[in-house]
Amino acid sequence: MASPVPDQLTQTSSWPLQGVRFVKDFSFDLGALALLGVVLLVWFGRDLSRRTKLILAVPFLLMGLTSVRGMPEFWAMPILEKTTRLTQEACRKDFAALVVLGGGLAGPEDLAISSQSRVRHATRWMSVLPPEKRAKLKVILSAGPTLQGSQIPESALMKEAFIAWRRDIPESNIVVEDKSLNTHDNATGVAGVLGEQGQTVALVTSWLHMPRAFASFRAQGMNVCPVPSPSVDHTSEGFLNFRNGDRTVRVLNEYAGLLGYRLMGWL
Repeated sequence: MASPVPDQLTQTSSWPLQGVRFVKDFSFDLGALALLGVVLLVWFGRDLSRRTKLILAVPFLLMGLTSVRGMPEFWAMPILEKTTRLTQEACRKDFAALVVLGGGLAGPEDLAISSQSRVRHATRWMSVLPPEKRAKLKVILSAGPTLQGSQIPESALMKEAFIAWRRDIPESNIVVEDKSLNTHDNATGVAGVLGEQGQTVALVTSWLHMPRAFASFRAQGMNVCPVPSPSVDHTSEGFLNFRNGDRTVRVLNEYAGLLGYRLMGWL
């Protein structure tokens, strides 16, 4: 006879989720440090000059600009709008290849969630192609040993995942570009695999990374049809916490990458 299921297991929790997150933010997360800093500034800063107080307030301003709820989305908006405009451009030519860029490793033999998302999105996108075109399309997986100390190229793990999700694609159609360590390397490596300028590639990478990848591939003489993979980031939770700050830093890293690539002449 099956054991009865207690009634309480079928009831929803009465914990106020937003309240719990707020308490976390201001107990052991970034909010607690911000409050402590404000208290110390007020308590010990009474005899300080206004200029000194303003200088000491800069870290708290940076906390607000990076770690308050909604800041990651605010800073990412211009880049995501750029990606939207790129995806609306018509791709009228046949694709010479489907290119998937790596998104990092979580361990020596484990793909990061971003990489898994890109590969998975590429396999799903191929489903919209006619079977005869899908069977002939070259797939290029581009990423080297992106984790320090790793001996296995990220693209090799991407290939394993790709084959597991698309067993109908001949393995001979899948090319591994396993030397690149950044987006510029991806573009030059794929250009070397194609061997001819002016070809069109369907490019899979994240929404946030697409503008820099798009410009890098165009700079190597390729026509690009953007196929951005869905975001794997959660929306901001709580009010002031390290998670929001980490997501904002990744967005700012993309701005820094765009600036650095432009200065290097790679875009």
